[in-house]
Amino acid sequence: MATNQTSTAAPSFGAAVRRVLPTSSPIAWSTVSLAIGELVLVGLGKPSLYQAGASTIGFGVLYVCWFWLTVGWLLQLLSRWNAERLQTSPVRRVIGWLLTAAPVTILAVGYLVSWGLFLHSGRFANFETGRFVLFNVRFLWPYLVEGEPQHLAAIAVVMIGVIAGVPWLLALAVSRPEWRSGSTKRSPALVTWAVISLSTLYVWRALPAEPSVVRQAIRVHALSHGLNPAFSLYVSHREAGIKGTIPANLNVNMLTPLDAQPTAEQAKLEQESYLGRLPTPAPNVIFVAIESLRHDTIGLQHQGQTVLPNINRLADNGVNWTRAYAESTHSDYADVCLVSSLYPLRTLRHHYYGPSDPWPKTLIYDILKPLGYQTAIISSQNEAWGGMAEFLVSPNLDYFYHPETGHAETFVSEMDPGFARQVKLGGLVAGKFPDAHTTDEAIRWITQQSQAGKPFFVSMNLQSSHFPYLMPDSVPRPFTPHQLAPNISFLDYPLSEVETVRNAYYNAIHECDRQVGRLVDALQQLGCLENTILIVTGENGEAFHECGSVTHAREPVEPAIHIACVMHAPRFLPAAEQDYPFEHVDLVPTVCGLLKLPQHASFQGIDALANDRLPAEQRLTFCHVLSELAEADSVTLGGQFKFTIDRRTGAETLFDVVDDPRQQHDLIDTQRDLADELREVLSQWRSRQLAYYHYPNYYLSYFPPQPPRWEEAAVH
Repeated sequence: MATNQTSTAAPSFGAAVRRVLPTSSPIAWSTVSLAIGELVLVGLGKPSLYQAGASTIGFGVLYVCWFWLTVGWLLQLLSRWNAERLQTSPVRRVIGWLLTAAPVTILAVGYLVSWGLFLHSGRFANFETGRFVLFNVRFLWPYLVEGEPQHLAAIAVVMIGVIAGVPWLLALAVSRPEWRSGSTKRSPALVTWAVISLSTLYVWRALPAEPSVVRQAIRVHALSHGLNPAFSLYVSHREAGIKGTIPANLNVNMLTPLDAQPTAEQAKLEQESYLGRLPTPAPNVIFVAIESLRHDTIGLQHQGQTVLPNINRLADNGVNWTRAYAESTHSDYADVCLVSSLYPLRTLRHHYYGPSDPWPKTLIYDILKPLGYQTAIISSQNEAWGGMAEFLVSPNLDYFYHPETGHAETFVSEMDPGFARQVKLGGLVAGKFPDAHTTDEAIRWITQQSQAGKPFFVSMNLQSSHFPYLMPDSVPRPFTPHQLAPNISFLDYPLSEVETVRNAYYNAIHECDRQVGRLVDALQQLGCLENTILIVTGENGEAFHECGSVTHAREPVEPAIHIACVMHAPRFLPAAEQDYPFEHVDLVPTVCGLLKLPQHASFQGIDALANDRLPAEQRLTFCHVLSELAEADSVTLGGQFKFTIDRRTGAETLFDVVDDPRQQHDLIDTQRDLADELREVLSQWRSRQLAYYHYPNYYLSYFPPQPPRWEEAAVH
């Protein structure tokens, strides 16, 4: 006899998903499709969201699901409201249609335009972009009509599609059987939506717990710029509320358009012209950046010995820049200026360079490689610090050798807590090379190029002089006492230990000098020293309790930014001491001047040896610091009067750094007019930098802005 049995099997996965989604099938499957499509497209970011770690991927997927689930429920509520309008008079139906289509069209067009920007530049539109467009529609419209007719046509097609499609979708939703039959139970799904919302919020709040600032920077970049247009708006609006807004105040008439660059055929002709301008034979170019090399170490005698004998010989036979300044007190901001001629100020937050940075740049090897040069970066420094490697990489860089890519043992010290912490946490996978290894590698590479008869450019970075001045035991240490006590750290140490710390520093720069001597000897043996432009400079300075500061990566006090800079080029430069104010962004333009090459529109520095350079007393040099220890900007007039703003406290100072290099006598009250003028100039420089790097309509169309000149001060 047959018996009837009731099945209580668990619902299928599809049924479970349907219970979460809006009850209207057209809306439910539309939002599912959009969520899946968005999760696929975010993988096109550089770096992709899916390369930013498991926690970031988890949050990204959860957020996109929550976002489109929320959009689906909002559309369902809108469709119900629209259905009620359909039961009324024709006039109310038209009004209902307009009230439905208009806001949805605006949101949809903005959303798709943001996606277009992402696919073009790697970044979604942010809050300030939206504000700029909203308040400048009448100025942007002529540009769109003339310069972007195809994009304008695409926007028009999207608008027509949304205007026609959204009411149709909403009407289709309320015509479905499940709607008419009343099977629109919402309680379980809305509860699930609330749970997903709380889960998304919880994961978002937990993400900042990432201890590695390197990995944290990758995560923040991926989420802020590469997850979703709505999320980018939220993050940028939140940051704007915390830090303030960035005005779009650049005068485009003062900018050089990117399309002013020559076509491929014109570029080829120009290249041939440049080859004809180059001195024959083409000179080699070598940059040697030495960590923390202060200006007053040139010619220094200590404990009866010369601290830098080899660099001194280069200075005696070359150009010694006595008023040379770094663009920052910390490496990730200071170093990239050397090869790019670009100021480091880009964003309100600390910027970690990434492959998707959309801003134009032209590095020195981008100029020299097409002219037949072999190019290399060979560094003791881990160039992954701050993402510098991402900035430095280029198709025109033949060889990039540093601890993350090298094959030698590296070292890390716990006395440098910031760097050691990142290695320990896995944000960096290596420490630093001994400088002897870096020099060996550079000599090997240079010898190879010389024997092949090819001109070369190489940028070196020596790191023995980075606190705590670690070196192999075999390295000579002539200055004593030099053994650092346990109570000495990068962050602070007692005044009583200054002599010991300074001796350790002198031993370290003495070792850097020894490696420079080995490099010079190798160039002499190869017979190419006379035909080499060799530049040795400090990447930043170092303080020993002067100006209330120690080591570096802090406020732009004189010991931390006034650096040594020596140019040895016997074929081009007679021996001289230059007191003209010089900054790192001037390095590449000045070398281009020596090579008789034109200045690129991307450069923000000047040829400091040009006959038409500004008078020294009018020259402005700028510095920007944004580290865990300090946030400040400074401007120095004529290498003498330095005005500084501490961005965390709002404090302002003015010092005569020629007569008062230890910054003991603040002139802010006694020279109020000068302080007002320098504040205005510094404000102009900062606002130009931030606006350019913030708004796509600037950086996608123009080269970076030139710094203000002294006569541009509004009150001058």
